[in-house]
Amino acid sequence: MKILVPIKLSYDINQMKYDERTGEPILDAVPMIMGDMDRCAIEAALRLKESLGGTVEFLSIGSRDTHNKMMMDAYAMGCDKGYLIEVDNYKELNAYSVAYLISKFAEKYGPYDIIILGNTSQDTHSSIVPPAVSSLLSYSSAFGIDKINVEDGEYVFEATYEDGIYVFKLRPPMVISVTTEANTPRIPTLKDILRAKRMKYDILKPSDLDVELELARVNISSIKRFATPRRGEMIEVDSDEDVEKAVDRIVELLKEAEII
Repeated sequence: MKILVPIKLSYDINQMKYDERTGEPILDAVPMIMGDMDRCAIEAALRLKESLGGTVEFLSIGSRDTHNKMMMDAYAMGCDKGYLIEVDNYKELNAYSVAYLISKFAEKYGPYDIIILGNTSQDTHSSIVPPAVSSLLSYSSAFGIDKINVEDGEYVFEATYEDGIYVFKLRPPMVISVTTEANTPRIPTLKDILRAKRMKYDILKPSDLDVELELARVNISSIKRFATPRRGEMIEVDSDEDVEKAVDRIVELLKEAEII
C-alpha cells in the first residue's frame, strides 16, 4: 500500500500577535509550523502502514529555506520519503492551484492507494484542497474523518457533521481528510529527530510535473483581529412588519461594529 500525505507550512495561530492600534496581525513575529490536522494526517497514514504494510510519502509546496524544518519533522514522525515542490511566492497560491499541483504529482509519482490530508489548514480554514484533489484525480472520497477502521479489506470512516455521525465505506484509490479527533500524533524521540536530520527530500519544480504554473494570486485586502461584542450589549430588531428593512438594519449595525 502506498500512501501520500500533503502537508502545509502554516502560521502558528496560537502565537499570533496583533498591532494594538490597527488590530492587524504582526505576521513577521509569528512562527510557521506544520498544522495540527496535518500531523494527524501523518499519524493516520503511519498507523495504516503499521497495520497493513506499505510506505508513507509526504509532499509540500513552498521553499526549501522556509520548509526544511517541517520536512524534517515529517521524517522524524516516521515517513519514508518526502518531496517539496518549489514555487516562488507560494503563500499567494490559491487553494485550487495547490490541489492541481498535488493531483499532477500523484499522477506522476503514484499511483497512490490513499491520499490523506488534514481537513483544513490551521491558518486559512478553507477545506477546499481535499475535495479538489479528489475531483481532479476522480478518486472516491470522505472528508472530516474522526475515526478510521479497516474491515475485510474495506475502509470504514466515521465523520461527525452537524446533523449526526456519518459512516463511509470506501476502497482504494481514495482521498480522505482527517480532523484532530482522528488520533493523537506521536512525539518523535531524540533518536528519531537525529535520524531525520540525515534524510533528504526530493526537490521538484512545477515544470517537472508538466505544469506551467501561472501564479493565481490571492489578494488580501485586510486582516484584523476578530472582535466580539461587549457583554450585556443587546439590540433587538423587529422583523414582524418589514423583513427587508430589518435585514438592512442588521447589516448597518454589523458595519458600525466593524464586524463586516
